[in-house]
Amino acid sequence: MDLDDYYSVLGVERNATKEEIKKAYRKLALKYHPDRNKDPGADEKFKKISEAYAVLSDDEKRRQYDMYGSSAFSGYSAEDIFRGADFSDFEDIFSGSPFADIFSSFFGRMRRRKDYGSDLSYDLEVSLEEVFKGAKKSISYYHNAPCNACKGIGAEDGKGFVSCGECGGRGYVRSINRTIFGRMVSERPCNACNGAGKVPKHPCAKCNGKGYENKYEKIELKIPRGIPHGISLRVPQGGEFGKDGIGDLYVNVYIQPHNEFSREGNNIFSKVKLDMVTAALGGAVEIKTLHGTQKINIKPGIQTGDKHTIRNKGMPIFRASGYGDHIVEFFVETPTNLNREQKELLRKFAGIKKKKFGIF
Repeated sequence: MDLDDYYSVLGVERNATKEEIKKAYRKLALKYHPDRNKDPGADEKFKKISEAYAVLSDDEKRRQYDMYGSSAFSGYSAEDIFRGADFSDFEDIFSGSPFADIFSSFFGRMRRRKDYGSDLSYDLEVSLEEVFKGAKKSISYYHNAPCNACKGIGAEDGKGFVSCGECGGRGYVRSINRTIFGRMVSERPCNACNGAGKVPKHPCAKCNGKGYENKYEKIELKIPRGIPHGISLRVPQGGEFGKDGIGDLYVNVYIQPHNEFSREGNNIFSKVKLDMVTAALGGAVEIKTLHGTQKINIKPGIQTGDKHTIRNKGMPIFRASGYGDHIVEFFVETPTNLNREQKELLRKFAGIKKKKFGIF
């Protein structure tokens, strides 16, 4: 490995794309990570590949390097070279490692992005009939909602904000660490202002300046006709409060098992028992569907396992027109508890059948 050339360090061509550079760095970082590789010199190689990535992944630093080589960074400290580099896609490599602190400034910058509230998830069970017809369901839950008193600002009306005294208005605090990369300055969001850089001059008395309060929410949700099992419905701004945006609520719709019907896609399935006579002779049979009772004619000689499709009597097609089918599977029942007359008739039938096939 040529430690003097950043492209050689990462093993990529000079015209490599950002994605190729990122992929190469991930592979080498896993190989030379000092927590994984105890070979002598692994620390130095890890330092160099990280430095190469910090430069080549930054458009401006890469341009300077391509023009002037390593001399472009003559007099730069490790902090200067790494400043602004984005290692956020590699947190999985450094998580739980002492090296997490080394890159905390990069991760910290990612965390200091705008304060958006997180999304919430809610599981809702509905019946098959409710999905067939469409329904309105009430759901209740707790979440952090904008404070009614200050409307989410965190400050008393008209009192405004002042610069955070903890971080001097920067929104982050710094700490100096000595690492294998040299002297590094780590940056973390300020706990006092949560990265905003300012605090209420007079905090809202109701929410103590937080801008939110835990609220019991009750909303009415429309269940669309034909919605598939497991689909999530989005309720905009139904999630957690954030000063730069409120998260969404995702309601996961699960359909309860039904005693008579089962569903596959837009089709409904049911099982119907037939007495032996109807199965043998055929005739009209009433079938229960989600649309109501349907009368169908079956042919003589139907067997257990035979199926019949009733067109357009299934589930409404989700967010479209039309319906699926209703598919009936028949089961022929063997009679039990026959009286003497019935048994005699069956014996006569059996005898006739034997004579027909020349058994006697």
